[in-house]
This record gives sequence, structure tokens and C-alpha cells, in this order.
Amino acid sequence: MTEQETGVLERLAAAGLEKCLLKIAKVSGGEWRLGDTRVSTGTLAEAVSLHKFKDPAAAAVYIHVQDRFPFISLMFFEQGDVAHIAKCFVGESLPAAGASVPRFDEEMLLELGNIILNAIINYLQNALKKSAIPSVPLMLKGDAGHIAEGLGAHVEPRQNFRIIVSPVSVHGDSRVSRGEVLTIIPLDLAAALAP
Repeated sequence: MTEQETGVLERLAAAGLEKCLLKIAKVSGGEWRLGDTRVSTGTLAEAVSLHKFKDPAAAAVYIHVQDRFPFISLMFFEQGDVAHIAKCFVGESLPAAGASVPRFDEEMLLELGNIILNAIINYLQNALKKSAIPSVPLMLKGDAGHIAEGLGAHVEPRQNFRIIVSPVSVHGDSRVSRGEVLTIIPLDLAAALAP
């Protein structure tokens, strides 16, 4: 992996996420911060293991893009942080929704993932001057092995990928929830983004 390729991938992911998180912060009840984006190489299992599983299970919202170069973008948070993130996302605009909507917190996490992950996907597609239709956002809950197995239905799990890791923190109600946004792209796609 060249420095140029790493720099291009970091900039694309950070630019898409920064704009998206700024927009979310303007309308939500929490503060959303992006950490330093970094790029590594590894298999699907190695990508998933970059999330530090503090609890036995995490929640991962993901979108996959089936194209000439299929790839996945996903957002990880600890399962115990989902309610906090949902509250920071909707603020006080839906105070009774949690009691009246089944799986409200998970639905809010799916919607948040839809917004954030499509922001990255759109930046990558624009950089390639291509379009592809992403999947609807999907959720996996479990340990690293379970999540990697679920993602393996969409890409070849044993191949090497470029893994773009963007730490995200959500601040609100005197609490911080930390997670990551990962974009897992095949080496050919990474090379096409940074010729």
C-alpha cells in the first residue's frame, strides 16, 4: 500500500464523514466527533477484529454494494450503547417513541447507519465517477466471529481488503459512546481510487 493510496482513502472517508456528522449534530441531541481515520490491510475477520469488543456482543449496521468491486461499509457500537446513541440521535424530538415503537433503539441505529454509511459510499462512488445501488441497511449483533460470518455472505472473506477505520464518538447526557465506521474495499477498488 503506497502512501498516496493511504492518503487518498483517508481523505475520502474523512471528508464524507465530517460533513455527515456536522449535519447530524445540527439536528440531533448529541455531539458527534470523528477521530483520526487510518487505513490497513487484512481479511474480513481481521477487519471486524479492529473493533474492540468490550461487551461479548456488538451491534453492526452495514450496507453492501454489489458491483464489479463489491465492498461493505459498516458502523460498530457496543450493544450496551445502542439506547444512548438512539437518544443522542433523536434528542427530545420523540420523547415517548421508545415506549411505543418496538425495537425503537435498533431502528434508530439502522437509520443513523443509513445516513452515515451512504455518505461514505457516495464519496467513493463520486471519486470513481460511477454509480451503484447500495443495499438497504442491515444489522448484525454478536461477537466478532458471528459478524464476520454474516458479512462474508457479501464478499469473499479470505481475500485481502483495504480497511478504512474511522473512530466515531457520540457525546450526550454526561456519557460518551465510542464506535467505528469501517469501509472494507477490495484492493482493486482501492487502486482505482488512488491511481
